[in-house]
Amino acid sequence: MGGPAGVAAQCKTTGTGRRVGRRYALAAVLAVAALLAAPVLGDASGGYSGTCGPTGGARLGDFSVACLTGVTQIADEAEFNNAELYSAYWPSDGHINESLWAFTGSPCAAGGGVEVGLTYGGYNDQAEYGFYYGWTVGGHYYGHFVSSQSENGSENVYALIWDGGGQYSIYIDGVIQYSPVGLSNGTCQGMVGLESTSAPSYSTSAATFNDTPLYWENPSGGWSSNFFSSYYVAYPCGLYGNTAPYCFNGAEYSSSYWANNQGT
Repeated sequence: MGGPAGVAAQCKTTGTGRRVGRRYALAAVLAVAALLAAPVLGDASGGYSGTCGPTGGARLGDFSVACLTGVTQIADEAEFNNAELYSAYWPSDGHINESLWAFTGSPCAAGGGVEVGLTYGGYNDQAEYGFYYGWTVGGHYYGHFVSSQSENGSENVYALIWDGGGQYSIYIDGVIQYSPVGLSNGTCQGMVGLESTSAPSYSTSAATFNDTPLYWENPSGGWSSNFFSSYYVAYPCGLYGNTAPYCFNGAEYSSSYWANNQGT
């Protein structure tokens, strides 16, 4: 992936969140509209980390993401709004998405990963916006477009749950979508935010996504609301000469609130 070299990771302490039983139950969608009203995005903490992501922040595409690393997770959950996405590269499988990821294996991501969220393009060879999920096993990616959605700002809850063995379950609003097998045991890194298969430009766009609340579950069944151990923003707006629309924004407003968009 292109983009600037990262600087030091932003390290956080881990706060305690809710506790639930091992059998997963999603909370109802929270009324957070007032909290999330039109934030002005920028770099909230003064640096961009290159340590986030299974290969140092670089996979297939460019990102503005927050990560949880250095701790084993058995579940990751994020809630975000249906904001606008667009990629002119959809006829050639190009896409842009706001997603929740869980990677597994040692080294991290060697055992594959699962993802779920909102996407534009890249599936069904159509210019379509909506829910999707995907997983990678043995170096092969499998993706599925679930259903078309409206870019109306409504909130949805996404979750990736390790069921044991090499099986994960993928949830949208508490409804299981699929349970891929053949992965490794437990999540080595959770990640939430924006991904584009191409660098930001006039051919792509992403409005503001507010990823909150964020939760993760440890192997003892305890839930925490602190998601950040590092984050990564490719082509950060205002740094390294990057200007809109050729840049991404990312902002950490709290330990359970990450937001991102493409510069406008």
